[in-house]
Amino acid sequence: MSEQAVNNPKPVGSKGYSPAAKILMIVCGLALALLIGRVALPLLPSGEDPDVEFAKMAISDRLLDPSSAQFTAITVKNRAYDGKKVVCGFVNGKNAFGGYTGFKRFFYAPQGNGLHVSGDDSLEVGDFEVLWKHSCE
Repeated sequence: MSEQAVNNPKPVGSKGYSPAAKILMIVCGLALALLIGRVALPLLPSGEDPDVEFAKMAISDRLLDPSSAQFTAITVKNRAYDGKKVVCGFVNGKNAFGGYTGFKRFFYAPQGNGLHVSGDDSLEVGDFEVLWKHSCE
């Protein structure tokens, strides 16, 4: 190995980047970081309760047009009879004709009865009414 190779860590014939190339790399890096940040921004949590976010997402996915989901009167409670958390509220979505169907009750019990919307056949009508009454009223 030559004495020049030992004292100079750059490979022989290697040139450093010009100041213009360094500035260009910095600008490109910043532009890439900004682009990634703008794309990832919608993926960041909204600060809402994770169980509320999950309930909204899961209910929206059940709708004919998930992007049409409208939610109102969402509450998070601890059920009186067992103290478990439950998310209650109302959801509205569009039908095949593009019209809204009207608000329906829903509840989500992360540690128990799962996710149910009134009239969605996941529970018998009477069972939904009982669970709603004991969980959400």
